[in-house]
Amino acid sequence: MLIVAAIIVGLGVIAFGTYLAVTAGQRDADPTPTAATSPAESSPSGAPESTSPAPTEASPSEEVDPDVKMPPNATEFFGIALQGKQPKEGTPHLVIYVDYMCPPCATSSKTYLAAIQTLVLEDKITAEVRAATFLDPKHPGNWSTNAARAAASADMLGYFDDYHEALLGAMPVAGAYTDEILLEQAAQSAGMTADDLAKFQILYAAGQVDGFVSVAAEKALEQVQQVPTYRVSGQDLIIDGAGAMSPDPQGVLDAVLAAWETGGKQVDG
Repeated sequence: MLIVAAIIVGLGVIAFGTYLAVTAGQRDADPTPTAATSPAESSPSGAPESTSPAPTEASPSEEVDPDVKMPPNATEFFGIALQGKQPKEGTPHLVIYVDYMCPPCATSSKTYLAAIQTLVLEDKITAEVRAATFLDPKHPGNWSTNAARAAASADMLGYFDDYHEALLGAMPVAGAYTDEILLEQAAQSAGMTADDLAKFQILYAAGQVDGFVSVAAEKALEQVQQVPTYRVSGQDLIIDGAGAMSPDPQGVLDAVLAAWETGGKQVDG
């Protein structure tokens, strides 16, 4: 009887060991995928549900060049050139100072950006956006800086002009931006879909342009006392109230040319 019992126990141990080996092999051959976490899942409650695809689970080094620190359309004075057209000798140059949490910046953008873009497209002027972060202390979470980081990250993928416009258009009436607005709503409005949207979110999370954003903010603090400021050759254009330039392309061009002449045709540094 003892011999029979020992044989039965031995067979049971062998069977159990075989089961473990088989199931382990199945797990190794068919691993369960880990779901990517989208920014919308960490957004504040009440934020609209995202309809965009979740980012792929790739590290930043797999998606972007880790040596790139400056946005491709950055100017030498830490702005970002509209339509990628850098300042050049003999062409009037407009510098637009904004804080992405500044309501008047959104208003002036809605009023003038279309005309400015037309003039840049026609090579009548060049223009750049320089992002300040004056309003960070008023909005816990550093949303001015976060928005500037998002805009610079969008330039890494060629979406700066559309993202800049979409972001100012999506500025909350009260309170501050959310990750959902920065990384989904504005990005989708700028035309990002699928892979580009995922890459944009990865770039933003990596903080690859943070050094650029920080220096740009420091320089803006040295150069202007308020935003929005539209400056040509050291001359500030009138963009609201009595005497404001006309919002049509010719009105903007007339104001830019007058300031360009008065200021000695200098690109503001």
